[in-house]
Amino acid sequence: MDIVVTPDDPKQDTDSKPDTDSKPDTDSKPDTDSKPDTDSKPDTDSKPDTDSQPDADSKPDTNPDPGPTGETVYGDVNLDSAIDIMDVIAINKYLLGASTLTTQAQANADVDLNKQIDSTDSLYILKRVVEIVTELPIK
Repeated sequence: MDIVVTPDDPKQDTDSKPDTDSKPDTDSKPDTDSKPDTDSKPDTDSKPDTDSQPDADSKPDTNPDPGPTGETVYGDVNLDSAIDIMDVIAINKYLLGASTLTTQAQANADVDLNKQIDSTDSLYILKRVVEIVTELPIK
């Protein structure tokens, strides 16, 4: 048994079927006189900031600086004057090919002094962060 309740007749007989012969309500027409809001136009004078994002076709410079510019701080791969987990992340991203390191950062990353930056360097920096190793470079 179908129960149909309409807003006009809430006490409608539940045995009766909905009235399919009734005509649609034509009193409510869409408002065709309203015009679109022209006050909120997109800003066409400003140009997108293209300097903040690299071009999709451009490749990162593999050696962006000429050489070490200061004192080597072993373990400070991201050059923020601290040895922390961010340095481990920076060297791991470099090892995966997801980022590059400046020449100074490369010098700081070679904590085992073997002239290569590899996962051993990352592990030693991590050991320094968690204080298993107390001094870098490893000799």
